[in-house]
Amino acid sequence: GVSDTFLRAVMQFESNYNIGLSYVSIGNEMLNEANMIADNKEYEIAKNKAFDEMKKAIPFFLDAEKANPTSVATLEFLREIYLKLKMMPEFEAYKAKVENL
Repeated sequence: GVSDTFLRAVMQFESNYNIGLSYVSIGNEMLNEANMIADNKEYEIAKNKAFDEMKKAIPFFLDAEKANPTSVATLEFLREIYLKLKMMPEFEAYKAKVENL
């Protein structure tokens, strides 16, 4: 029935959102550690590893968005990740989505 479908959507949103969130948290933690590295080459390597971790969050946040298109937090995470990864067309698209909510 309707409630089953609704429940499934809620659970799909929650699980995808939470997985995305954990990748972002790990990525941010790695980024903080990278920022403490004095050697520029070492820093770049560490920073790129952190960004790779954040990149893993994208498909989960996109699935969360499908389940709940008006979740501001989801849209903002996507916007921030795209900005950090310098994926500018995607960043602009999500910036607009956030502003148009």
